[in-house]
Amino acid sequence: MVCQPQAAALVGLSLSLLASPTFSAESQAPNPTENQRDPLSLYRATGLSADQETRIKALVDRFQTENQERTRQLVDLMLEMRQLSLQPDPDPDATIAKQEQINMINGELALARASLMLKMRQVLTPEQKQKLVQLIEGDAK
Repeated sequence: MVCQPQAAALVGLSLSLLASPTFSAESQAPNPTENQRDPLSLYRATGLSADQETRIKALVDRFQTENQERTRQLVDLMLEMRQLSLQPDPDPDATIAKQEQINMINGELALARASLMLKMRQVLTPEQKQKLVQLIEGDAK
């Protein structure tokens, strides 16, 4: 059972996944407030058709479903690391081992996000891909 602080952390982490590498580099819409509400706004700015948007949303939904357990594990590990950090003299081996577990899950999630980004781009036409790159480059300046 997930307690209320863990549930809040899980929701926050899940939402942050949408703002992380898959979407962070590709969802820097001109208006960050709009982007925070809609991580697909940058893709929409490329002129997505209704079918493309449906396909991209399905990819994102699948990503979230497939990574829900990893996200939960990451939250649990981070809470455990917090407990270790609150000890006056934490066990060095346990602390390093916990961080290695966190790093492993973070790495798996980063690979999953990169895979999602590539799959999302496959839905776009060559012109939309170019527009996406232009939007990203324009936002980075």
